[in-house]
Amino acid sequence: MLKKTLQCLEGIHLSQSGSLLMLYVDKLLNTPFRVLARMVDTLACRRVEMLLAETLQNSLVQLPVEELDRIQEYLQISGLAQRHQRFYSLLDRFRATVAEDTSSPSPPVTSHPLDGEPPPAPELVEADKEWYVALVMSQCCLRGDGSFLETTELLTKLPPDDLSTIMTCKRLTRGQGSLLLETALAVTLDHLSGVTQLLPVPHHSFLPPAKPDPAEPYWDKLAIVYGEAGLYPRVMSLCRALSQYLLCVGQLPSPLQIPEDKQHLIATFITMATESPSPGQSLVNSYTRVPPLVSHWSTATLESLPPGQSLVNSYTRVPPLVWKLGWSPRPGGEFGTTLPEIPVEFLQEKDVFREFLYRINTLGWSSRTQFEETWATLLGVLVTQPISMDQEEEREQEEDLERSQLNVLAVQAITSLVLSAMTLPTAGNPAVSCLEQQPRNKTLKVLDTRFGRKLSVIRGAVEREIQAMVSKRDNVHTHHPYHTWDPVPSLSAVSPAGTLISHEKLLLQINTEREMGNMDYKLGQVSIHSVWLGNNITPLREEEWGEDEEDETDTPAPASLPTSPINSRKHRAGVDIHSCSQFLLELYSQWLLPGSPSNRRTPVVLISEVVRSLLAVSDLFTERNQFDMMFTTLMELQKSHPAEDEIVNQYLVPALCKAAAVLGMDKATSEPVCRVLELTLRSTHLPSRMGALHGLLYVLECDLLDDTVKQLIPAVSEYILSNLRAIAQ
Repeated sequence: MLKKTLQCLEGIHLSQSGSLLMLYVDKLLNTPFRVLARMVDTLACRRVEMLLAETLQNSLVQLPVEELDRIQEYLQISGLAQRHQRFYSLLDRFRATVAEDTSSPSPPVTSHPLDGEPPPAPELVEADKEWYVALVMSQCCLRGDGSFLETTELLTKLPPDDLSTIMTCKRLTRGQGSLLLETALAVTLDHLSGVTQLLPVPHHSFLPPAKPDPAEPYWDKLAIVYGEAGLYPRVMSLCRALSQYLLCVGQLPSPLQIPEDKQHLIATFITMATESPSPGQSLVNSYTRVPPLVSHWSTATLESLPPGQSLVNSYTRVPPLVWKLGWSPRPGGEFGTTLPEIPVEFLQEKDVFREFLYRINTLGWSSRTQFEETWATLLGVLVTQPISMDQEEEREQEEDLERSQLNVLAVQAITSLVLSAMTLPTAGNPAVSCLEQQPRNKTLKVLDTRFGRKLSVIRGAVEREIQAMVSKRDNVHTHHPYHTWDPVPSLSAVSPAGTLISHEKLLLQINTEREMGNMDYKLGQVSIHSVWLGNNITPLREEEWGEDEEDETDTPAPASLPTSPINSRKHRAGVDIHSCSQFLLELYSQWLLPGSPSNRRTPVVLISEVVRSLLAVSDLFTERNQFDMMFTTLMELQKSHPAEDEIVNQYLVPALCKAAAVLGMDKATSEPVCRVLELTLRSTHLPSRMGALHGLLYVLECDLLDDTVKQLIPAVSEYILSNLRAIAQ
C-alpha cells in the first residue's frame, strides 16, 4: 500500500514540492521497512533538487525557513539524519542558498561521556568504572535506532548491581528489551516481592474461612489493598512477565530456574492475582454468571472452551430453563456447589433436553460417578418415551413426532457420552482431549534403516509445519499456537494404554481420507486390524505377527499377543464401557427388530439415528459375539427395510461392512455384503456412495477369499475409473 502511495505522489506537480517534502518527512520517512524508507529518501532528495533549481522567491514560498528548521531538527532528534545523510546534506545546501546567515540545528547533546560543549579532550578522560557505566547508560537511553549488538556487549561487562540500576532506570529505552534474562528475572522477582508485601499477614488463599474471627478483619484489610489506585495495572503487568517466564522455564539452564527461596513468593503472587477485590461477592457473582456464558458459547464460535472445573461443573450443566420450571434442589459437595442430576420429567421438554445435551457435550464428565449419573439420566429419558407407533395410523400426530425427536436426541447424547471414553489423554474432558484414532496404515519399513532415520528427522520438521498450517482444532486450550502432537495411539504391546504417534510418523500413518488437524469422529476411526489385535477375534498368521511387531515397535516381541488401547477401554477412567456398549447393542437390536412387526414399528427417523449410533459405538466393542449380533441385526434390517430409504442406507452399508470385516468375510458373509456394496455404488445418493466407499475400506482390510475378490474388485475398479474419468473431463 505504501509503495503504491509513493508511486502516486511521485507525479505531483513541481509547485507542490515543498508540501510534498513535508509529507515525506512527517509521515513516510520513519517507516520501519528499509526498502520503502530508501524509496522515500530518493523521492525526497529529488524534490529538494527541484527546489534548488527554482528561483529564490519560489523556493521560499514552497519551503519557508521555519519549516526547514523544523524538518532538520526533527531529523536530528529522531536519529534519521544519520541514516539519510544525502537528504540532510541537500537540506543544508538548500539552506545555504535561501538563508546564508542561518545555520543548521546542532545535533542533540546526549549523556555520552565524550559529548559536551565543548567535548572533553581525549587525554583528560579517565576511563574508570563510573565513566564506563555512564557510557553504557547513554547507549541504553538513546532515542531512535541504537547499536543493539554493541550495547549488549557493553552490558555483559557490568556487574549485576549496576545492571539492575540501568534496567530500572526510567530513561531506559524499552525497545531494546530484556536481553539479559538473569537480571530481568531478578528485577521481576523484586517487583513480585514488593507487591506481595502489601498483603495482610498471614496471607490466606481464595476462599474465606467458614467461621471468620471478628477480632481479625482479614478480608477488610484485603479489600483495602485491592482498592489501592494503580494496583491492578501493576499486577497485570507482572502477570504477563511471569507467565512468559513460566512458559519457557523448562527450556532454560539450571541457573535460570526458579530459585527455591522464591517459589513461595511466586505461589503467593499467583494466589493474589486470582483473587478479587471482594472475594466472597465476586465468587457468587461469577458463579451465577457461568450458565449465561455457556449459553453464549452455543451461538458463538470461540477458539477454545474451558474445561469443566469441579467447582462449577455441576452447576453449569443445568440449563437455565430448568430453574424457570420450578426445580429447586439442595446443593451439596465440598464447596456447596454440587447439584443432583436433573429429574427426568424436566428433560422430557425438548428445549430443555437439547440445552442439557449441549452442556454435557461441551463440559464432559469429570468422574466415574458423574458419567454413571448422566448415563442413567439419558436412559431414563428413553425409557419414559414410547419408541413405537401404531402401523394403522395414517398420519403422525404431533405428540408422536415430539417423542420421536426426543428419542433421536437421547440416542445422539448417549452415543456422544460413550464415545467420550475414547478421548485422549484425559477421558471425558473435551477441552484438552481428542478422540483416539487407530489408523489402518502401517509404518514404512524403510524408516527403520540408517537413511530412513535421517529422512525421518527432515520429514518430522516438515510435518510439524504442515500440522500447524492445517490444524482446525477448535477445542485446544493452550498458550501455544498448536499442540506438538495429536492423539493417534499406536498398536504397541509395550503400553496397554497406547502411545502417541509423534510427528515423525503421523503424516504417512494417518488414514488417507482424513484431513490432518480435524479430530472429529470419522468413519475408519478404529481400523479392523486394531480390533483383531486388541480382542483376538481373528487370529493372524505367524509371519503377520512378526511383521507387525517389527513395524510398530522396536522392543523385543512379547510372549503374548500384542494388545491395543481397546482392551484398556473396558474400564477406562474407572468406567465400565464394555457393559455400556453391550447394553446399547441389545437395546438397539430390540428397536430395529420389534417383536410384533405386524402391529408396531419403530419410527424411521429413529431407525436412521440408531444405525448411525451403532456404527460409532461398535468402535468400543471388545468381543466377537457383539459384532456377530450386530451383523445379524443389520442384515435382517436390510432385508425388511425399504431399499429406497437412502438416509438409512448411508449408515447401514458401512456398518454391515464393518461387522463383516471383523468377523472375517467368509463365503456366507461376503456374498450379501458384496451385493449390497455393488447396489449402493450405483446409487444416485452421494452420501450413500460415500458410505459404501468407507465400507469398502473396511472390507479391504481383511483377507478376502478368491471368489470375493473376483466378484468385488471388478465392480469397484469400474466405479473408481468411471469417476476419475468424469473428474478429468
